[in-house]
Amino acid sequence: MKTNQHPATQPLLDQIAAISTMERGKLTEEFRTKAAADGTETILLGPYFKLQAWERGRNFSRRVPAAEVPALREDLANFERFNELTGALAEEIITRTRSKRRTGTTSHDTPSTTAKKNSTKKPAKKGITRPKRSSKKPRRP
Repeated sequence: MKTNQHPATQPLLDQIAAISTMERGKLTEEFRTKAAADGTETILLGPYFKLQAWERGRNFSRRVPAAEVPALREDLANFERFNELTGALAEEIITRTRSKRRTGTTSHDTPSTTAKKNSTKKPAKKGITRPKRSSKKPRRP
């Protein structure tokens, strides 16, 4: 996906576009213990996998079959990589914007946007004058 972007941001955009799968959340392993049938020892069961993630303001969790775990770990790593790349992209654009602002060459500087709207004074109409208010009160006879 080639776009007309700044040369420094294009590699980041290409890497972001290359990410095809991702999942948010945290994968945890759980182990359980069970007493042996003869009662002499405990048996360790597991691992059982659980994916937890915040979605729509709530914590959601679901059990994950062991067969899905390798693909899920890759998807979680892809999500982390996506966050790193978008953070780096934002930093690159912010740095470039600040540099342009310091040199006075921002891309959105146009004559129509730099001046205030209605900043020119309208000329007064000739021949029409209003009397000025005075603080003196008229004298009564």
